[in-house]
Amino acid sequence: MIDLAGAHGAAGRYREANSEFERASVLITGLGYDKTLKAVKLYNDWALELTYAGQQLEAERAYRRAIEISRTNQTDNAVLPVLLYNCSGVLRELGRLPEAASYTDLAHEKALRAGDQILIDQAGRAPTCGPIIWSKLLYYRW
Repeated sequence: MIDLAGAHGAAGRYREANSEFERASVLITGLGYDKTLKAVKLYNDWALELTYAGQQLEAERAYRRAIEISRTNQTDNAVLPVLLYNCSGVLRELGRLPEAASYTDLAHEKALRAGDQILIDQAGRAPTCGPIIWSKLLYYRW
């Protein structure tokens, strides 16, 4: 379902993509995977598609859900830096610059600790970077 949703989104069929993501969310929850990395990937990918569709508020909600699932002990320690970076882009687009800067800084710090040179470079120039390109990268990390 997630792959089909991504294919719809890549073809610009955002309504169909959103429907597939909704179905996948219901299925993941029904199967008890709603607190797993599979769910984090689902909500990150869904947020990316929502961003491309120009639905930044909904994208922020999806990113927040992915971040909340990722958190352990109410901290950001377990949250992937790429997820924080993706969310920071939407926050920038929504004009919430201080919050976006905080997420970008945290993503950059975590990328430095992990030795993630691609993300280090992206987060280091976040105010001028282009479209968010992390869905495939995130997929291959899991």
